Amino acid sequence: DLGAIQQYNNQQEKLVLYKPKPSYKYGGGNGLPEAHPTAGQNAAEGVILDYHLPTATETDTLTLQIFDAAGKLIRTYSNLADEKYSKYPGGPAPAEKLTAKKGHNRFLWNSRTETVHPDIKAVYIYGNYGGYAVAPGKYTARLDFNHQTSETDILLLANPKINAGESDWKEQQEILATITANISEIHQQVIDIRKLKNQLTHQIEILKEVKTADTVVSEAKKISKDIDDWEKNVVESRIQNGQDVINWPSRINTEFFNIKAVADAADPKITQGTKARLADLQAQWQTEKAKLITIKNSISNYNRLYKEKGLEAVQL
Repeated sequence: DLGAIQQYNNQQEKLVLYKPKPSYKYGGGNGLPEAHPTAGQNAAEGVILDYHLPTATETDTLTLQIFDAAGKLIRTYSNLADEKYSKYPGGPAPAEKLTAKKGHNRFLWNSRTETVHPDIKAVYIYGNYGGYAVAPGKYTARLDFNHQTSETDILLLANPKINAGESDWKEQQEILATITANISEIHQQVIDIRKLKNQLTHQIEILKEVKTADTVVSEAKKISKDIDDWEKNVVESRIQNGQDVINWPSRINTEFFNIKAVADAADPKITQGTKARLADLQAQWQTEKAKLITIKNSISNYNRLYKEKGLEAVQL
């Protein structure tokens, strides 16, 4: 792609995001070209974006945002590392960082949406947290650097060897968005209920020697067990590597990851089997959500019991 050279206009003092050539979705590729240009390599899967930075210091912040045709933000990149990120087996990969050196820079948007989030720390997922591939169409890239902004249009073309209509792409994108939303909801609910359990565990430890708190401690232990039993149906915390999946069955969240991988195919046509499996998983999740409501109601009852006992928030 010689677009960056053709569009270059001696703009050393200006931020420029060059317009890329139309890119095809073809379901292959290995990323940007190797450092050795003579090495054989498939074309990159995604859109190569060239940009020019007028300056570069360690304190500069660079952000790249990708928007769909409706103006919805679907992907964000930065030159800064995510300070909240922690690596663990089966967790998400670290976010790709933008290069931010003075002059010419190059980055590959892999034509995928944002990474699935949130993740549940230390829970191994036999699947891929990566976002799903977007449909062919028009997109916009916006680069922000030191209060300067540069935008360009992106045209993503369909693989001409795949016979699929607009309705096929639309259905695939809707299903992938639904699956991703299901995973996000499941993980957030697990994170939230774990926070509640931590509070109960703390209160059990504080009140275990208080004679007037026997019924409160007993109720806290019961709710904690209910939370553990519920979580065991939703995520599998015992898996630590790819071999452990043989020993313990996958739970609902991993099953959603699995069907996401099946639906996220180069050919967008969704099979009836995939739709049926998704419906089954959503029904299972609705059942678990109902159980979660019961647990949260028991926590409300626990709080009332705590107040009725007149227990001090801080035990001397």
